[in-house]
Amino acid sequence: MVSIEEHDPDMLRAIEAARSTIGEFFDAFEHPKTGQSGFLIKARFDDGKSVEHIWLADLDFSSNPAKGRVANETNFPGLEYLQMTSFGPEQITDWMFYQDGELIGAYTTKLLLQRQQQIN
Repeated sequence: MVSIEEHDPDMLRAIEAARSTIGEFFDAFEHPKTGQSGFLIKARFDDGKSVEHIWLADLDFSSNPAKGRVANETNFPGLEYLQMTSFGPEQITDWMFYQDGELIGAYTTKLLLQRQQQIN
């Protein structure tokens, strides 16, 4: 888990890039091609005291609201790793999938990896 300031300009740009390209995710999710796998959505959870962006797997968009399984360790109150939870479209802050082993999307993750490489 990495702490990021709520108004980090680079992270806000990464989230905007993810949101502006979400159609690419849904196209692939709804009609996956050979070699596409590992579809995840990152959603922002906010209970007024804590805010956490959490990756969700096993996505179900047939329900309203959509549902996904918590795919990373979390400190967010009331959520645990592998728990199913619901989320709304306004909560989506990133998306990802693999295409023939290449990571597609994952804008926030790529930013964090870039920052880590700069430190090392």
